[in-house]
Amino acid sequence: MSNTMDKSGETKLKPMAAELAKTSTQQLLKLTVETALGTEMEEHLGYEKHDPTS
Repeated sequence: MSNTMDKSGETKLKPMAAELAKTSTQQLLKLTVETALGTEMEEHLGYEKHDPTS
C-alpha cells in the first residue's frame, strides 16, 4: 500500500487548502481588527464594554 496520493486527489486538495488558508487569514484579520477597535473604544470612553455603572 502506497502513501503517495494520485494526481486527482492532489488536484482536489490544493484548492481546498488554498480556500482554508484564505478563510483562516480573513478570520484572523477580522479578530485582530475587532480587538484593536474594542480596546481603542475602551480607552476613548474610559470604561470597558458592559461595565456596570457605579
